[in-house]
Amino acid sequence: MAIDVVTILQKMRVSLTGFRAEIAGERNQAPPQYYTAIEIVLHLSGKNIDSQKVDRAVSLSHNKYCSVYNSLRSDMDMKIRHVLDEEN
Repeated sequence: MAIDVVTILQKMRVSLTGFRAEIAGERNQAPPQYYTAIEIVLHLSGKNIDSQKVDRAVSLSHNKYCSVYNSLRSDMDMKIRHVLDEEN
């Protein structure tokens, strides 16, 4: 998902100078220990980053391009949020 978001933002002509993804997950206690919830926090830095463009890139990755996400269980709770660090 992260590479999709970066690639989509580059195509939108967003100039990123930094990108980092933090991922945390919760797993089922008993076997099989599949993931029941995942939270992804995307940290993006650059100049004039538009939050709506980031939301659109995340949505496109999530719904169309990310094969990993589409391989996960449909009952898994997935939360994705982003933090923008504006550079001058």
